[in-house]
Amino acid sequence: MTKSELLFTEAIKWLGKDASPKDKVTDDLACVDSIEQIHHRAFGEYICPPYGEVSTLRLYDKLKVHAGWRIIQTPTPGALILSPSGMSSKNYKHGHIGIVGLGNMIMSNDSRSGIWIEGYSLQSWHHVFEKQMGFPVFYFEKI
Repeated sequence: MTKSELLFTEAIKWLGKDASPKDKVTDDLACVDSIEQIHHRAFGEYICPPYGEVSTLRLYDKLKVHAGWRIIQTPTPGALILSPSGMSSKNYKHGHIGIVGLGNMIMSNDSRSGIWIEGYSLQSWHHVFEKQMGFPVFYFEKI
């Protein structure tokens, strides 16, 4: 099983649950915290150690130079999809991150409830974050 498949398998287990139950940050900002917790459960380590500030921009900066991750053009299950905060051309403040699932669905933290859900498809993510909010969209694969 590839590392992306392992991450996907762990992410599926959290659907319908709070993936960041320690509430390190409020639910409306818990997308990175949820990713970090799911990654930690799958691999025993955090993406951005020492685990501290949770930020899509900080995570993006780490992923693009991390030897265990690579940018990809075509997402597959287990890939991260990331629209980093601070990069909106339309001055939106907060970006978002999720994990690509099956059938082009995206699993991520629901900012209203804090529950890990399939709330976006690839198409709706691009429509909301790229077209409406002006964020770039990046895909990363764990290698």
